[in-house]
Amino acid sequence: MKNLTLLTFLIVSLLIGCSKNEDFNEEILDPTSSQDDQASTTSFSVIDNGITWKTTGGAIIKAQGGNIYRENGVLHWFGHDFTNGTNFNAVNHYTSTNLSTWTNAGPAFSSTSYSPSIGLQGNGGAHPFDGKFLGRPFVMKNSAGTYVMIVSFDSPSTAARNTYTFLTATNINGPWTYDTAKNIYNLDDANGNPSSLGDLGAYYDNSTGKGYLVYTYDEGVLKGGTYTNKFNGIRKLNSTLTAPLLATGALVQFVKVGSQSDAGGGGREAASIFKRGNYYYHTSSGTSGWNGSVTWYRTATALPEPGVTFTSNPANWSTFRPMPTSPSSNTSYDTQHDQIVGLGNDLYLYCGDRWPDSREPEGHSIGPGGASAEHPWPSRNGWFPLSFAPSTIAGEAPVPTLNAPNYGVNGGDWQVNLTTGDWQPL
Repeated sequence: MKNLTLLTFLIVSLLIGCSKNEDFNEEILDPTSSQDDQASTTSFSVIDNGITWKTTGGAIIKAQGGNIYRENGVLHWFGHDFTNGTNFNAVNHYTSTNLSTWTNAGPAFSSTSYSPSIGLQGNGGAHPFDGKFLGRPFVMKNSAGTYVMIVSFDSPSTAARNTYTFLTATNINGPWTYDTAKNIYNLDDANGNPSSLGDLGAYYDNSTGKGYLVYTYDEGVLKGGTYTNKFNGIRKLNSTLTAPLLATGALVQFVKVGSQSDAGGGGREAASIFKRGNYYYHTSSGTSGWNGSVTWYRTATALPEPGVTFTSNPANWSTFRPMPTSPSSNTSYDTQHDQIVGLGNDLYLYCGDRWPDSREPEGHSIGPGGASAEHPWPSRNGWFPLSFAPSTIAGEAPVPTLNAPNYGVNGGDWQVNLTTGDWQPL
């Protein structure tokens, strides 16, 4: 009887302990510990897509059009702070080892940091980004150990739409150096004509150590025009990742993604690339203004290299197709595609932006009337897992599906084990 009483006491104590720690698997982890250490203390990281995300210090995360760079088990998230509306305020930098909890590493650079010792340093004059829209910072590291951040901003040239520039730093935490000599105002199209630049993307191929510019352009026009956002280019970067190679032909791939008759929504932007197995996936959004759009993809087995011949719409690539979604969504769950990040163990993370909420206070849902059927979740970002299934078309790459389990209930919350790559809905 005494043994039974003791057993009952132990069971009750265990149940109470579990109830007090019911959030254990939703993890509040020490961001200074290694990923391997964390794997031994918790199983899952929770991605809550129905709320405004905050740092470990309680501040709202502001990192639109961002890029995740991974190094030594640490995720570095760089993105634009839209506190001042669409005008440049800062490129913020956050770090995490688990996707769930993010620490503010301070702005990479801001509208007040333009000196040799703080944030952004350069070759004199006014701050290069003040009063301009700045977007899509992509960070890479070249073979010499130098960090390179590629950004686009409103062009100071009257003959160009956007300018791309290449910032450099010897430390991931900066300071970042700006050099006007690294500005790119236009790039030649497939016919050798200078063309205005749209959205910026970039890709670093870990399997080859080579970098690429993945971008939108306006064929044959220098500032807007009929073909705005109707073409995508993939252009190899130089060995230091600080400039695109200007030769055409084998080093560049072009594809027409819209037609002259398309009114606004027929182009592609927010382009990116990820690699799975032997296939490269070229992904992009539609052009839906601030709103979410279908995510498009095509696949190939090679990127621009000498000796590899491509036409203006290379046969090496499959046809652009809309990415399937589960459950069905024609807005990628109210997001615009930003990038897809491979995190190992066949885990691929779709990172999407909810642009209108990025300029609103916490808890505000998009639109002047607040929440709506179109914009139900008051969050600035939506991150979702991909799954893959064999293609029904012979010889083509596996088909990716964008998953937002229980989207109508909680915004598509899910949890993931970063050690195994396993994920499950919440």
